[in-house]
Amino acid sequence: MPGVRITEETLKVVAAIAHLGEATPPQLRARTKLASGTVSPILARLEAAGWLAQREGKGGTYWRIADEAAVRGVASSVAHVAWTILEAIPDGER
Repeated sequence: MPGVRITEETLKVVAAIAHLGEATPPQLRARTKLASGTVSPILARLEAAGWLAQREGKGGTYWRIADEAAVRGVASSVAHVAWTILEAIPDGER
């Protein structure tokens, strides 16, 4: 998706939300071991791109995946890149 920078940290946040269903920033920080200054901008970027949605609840702001197709597309691309890298490594070195 244009405008979404896919970094290791971004993948960690998306994976955590996908695993939990929805999560607050403190839950995401605990699960990903990322700092607030890293998690909050990622959430803002992904919301602006339409990937995530938020709702207010008793425990704070809860984030969930809003565009499953986009997230699945990135997951597929990441898997393809990882597979391509693994195939390039000689069998004896894997």
